[in-house]
Amino acid sequence: MLSNKFEATSDRFGCVRHGNELPTIATFLLAVAALRKPGHRMCRLGGRMAASGAAVASGTLPDMLRRMDSSAKRELMADPQNEALYPNQESRESFGHYVECQPDPLPQPYLVAASASMCGELGLSAEEAKEDGFVRLFSGDLRDATLRAIATPYAVSVFGSPIWAPDPFGRGNGYGDGRAVSLGEVECGGGSRWELQLKGAGTTPFSRGGDGRAVLRSSVRERALSLVASSTQRVRRMWYKEGDRGGRDHPPDTLVTERCAITCRAAPSFLRVGHLELHSRRASRPADRGGEHDPEPTAAEARRMLLQLFDAAVRREFAAEVDGAAPLPQRVVGVVRAFAARQAALTAGWLRVGYVQGNMNSDNMLLSGRTMDYGPFGFVEQYEPLWSPFTSDAERKFGFERQPVAAQVNVMTLARALLPLLSQGDDGNGGMRLDEAAVSQLQAVVEDEYPQLLRAELGAMHAAKLGLATWDQASRRRAARSRALVTRP
Repeated sequence: MLSNKFEATSDRFGCVRHGNELPTIATFLLAVAALRKPGHRMCRLGGRMAASGAAVASGTLPDMLRRMDSSAKRELMADPQNEALYPNQESRESFGHYVECQPDPLPQPYLVAASASMCGELGLSAEEAKEDGFVRLFSGDLRDATLRAIATPYAVSVFGSPIWAPDPFGRGNGYGDGRAVSLGEVECGGGSRWELQLKGAGTTPFSRGGDGRAVLRSSVRERALSLVASSTQRVRRMWYKEGDRGGRDHPPDTLVTERCAITCRAAPSFLRVGHLELHSRRASRPADRGGEHDPEPTAAEARRMLLQLFDAAVRREFAAEVDGAAPLPQRVVGVVRAFAARQAALTAGWLRVGYVQGNMNSDNMLLSGRTMDYGPFGFVEQYEPLWSPFTSDAERKFGFERQPVAAQVNVMTLARALLPLLSQGDDGNGGMRLDEAAVSQLQAVVEDEYPQLLRAELGAMHAAKLGLATWDQASRRRAARSRALVTRP
């Protein structure tokens, strides 16, 4: 297995490069709760866009909806029971790339906030965000939009270790977007596209018994297009007792009642490492299972689905780095190499500003190298090398200075997920005979190229922060001495 070849080191890395803001997902902070309260003001959240393009002229919501497309529906495969079980709000196993779901609109929604800059990127006027149609749409009410949202399945690995049964069904076929649905992609000027995703919009086949809702308290932490809350709907969630100051030392331990909300976040795509992992695992199963686990795709069918998703990812996220017409092994290596560079830049950026993602499982890492899925994130307030806001991570696998290592593990996880695309047939022992030249290149990307990319990112950051022309050995020694003084008990 590739994972046996790729050994992620536990070296500690320093802070990060100086430069632009962290790559993030832009979101409309639009809190919708039923009624517009008297005197309620709309907040505007700015910030750099995750992708740029010439914005189209400001227009109306119907105009934006006319420019909405779903590349997933055009290029990928729906779940075989998609139509028969629509609106697809019950937990079940799924075997396509996506399943169409009907969101559960928030009752009596009101707008909490909308991002004026993101509205402009989508070609919406600032005034449009104040209209009832805007609030209805982004509270999950799609009656006026004549579109069907989709949820997607994916797999998960924790620090490189595959979790084979993260769902109630025991086979990993019921795990994915448990409370998020994508409306589609808005085509903007300059060739840019923004996928809009509602988080907290109700149950999907991947909810695993959950209620599909998000709450206002945690939703305001996301950078979003909009945030909408409900003035009437509440749910029970685990949180901390009032006055509990030990929240960073233990998980939430008290049930509290909280207001429901839906965040609409936007990104060029929400393709995760885990998306490719799911179809890779299916493609790696024995070719003849004697009818076991029907109606799962056969290994050959799963490999075709993996290739479909991979090619879609190349078009959407790697068109600038990878030639879509190149031989498949070349495309595979090119994607992993580009992903490695993005992960080095991303985690270097996190260290630069003291940011801790908290949970870097493969289902929380976008292929684009953008920050997403704001859950247990936080910022280092008092220097602690392995500090983490994720109280469930007792080992601090994703602690502050371990984040570049966790990113390297995710590069390895992606490389491993793409191995079935390098298959040259059966190896005679029930396994795959792989393109060894391509596998060696993947191994070199993980073991050799990623550390080099990271050192370059960190060196540039250190030099910029300290006002140095270069970051050489002497500079590193001086920084180490200063660090020892800072961390001395």
